[in-house]
Amino acid sequence: MRFAFTFAIFFVAAAGCAALATALPSRGACTAGLSKIAGFQARTFCGPAKATAKVGGKKLSFVGGQCAVSQGFWTVNIGTIELGQPHETRSYFGIALMQSKHADGTYRNVTFGFNVPGKSYLVSGGTLTLRSRGKAASFSGALAGGGAKVTGSVTC
Repeated sequence: MRFAFTFAIFFVAAAGCAALATALPSRGACTAGLSKIAGFQARTFCGPAKATAKVGGKKLSFVGGQCAVSQGFWTVNIGTIELGQPHETRSYFGIALMQSKHADGTYRNVTFGFNVPGKSYLVSGGTLTLRSRGKAASFSGALAGGGAKVTGSVTC
């Protein structure tokens, strides 16, 4: 499952990196781009996007990211993704709607993932509902491997 999470999140982040040319300028103390954390590559996203996820009764919040259409796909990347290490120090949230259509509506079989320091979450086969011309969304599903229910929302 760890490999699946890393692969899914890497794909979301890669799609976000491709959107760099259209990314919003950074706000405040956030510095968007590539860096190293403990010798591993990391990618920080900045901007007005934020998300809230509720997992097993626990509410997690993510701020400072971007929503974009990258390579024809609707994507959300919030926070800093640490590539190649166990996501121990930063928080990250990512969704990539892997369909060329991304009009308002409900999409099924969506994979999304997020992590907080020391803990990673992956939802495969979730549901995503886009609203306000892709500027807002809600999502739901169950953690991969038969885990807890996940619900939440994104604003761009």
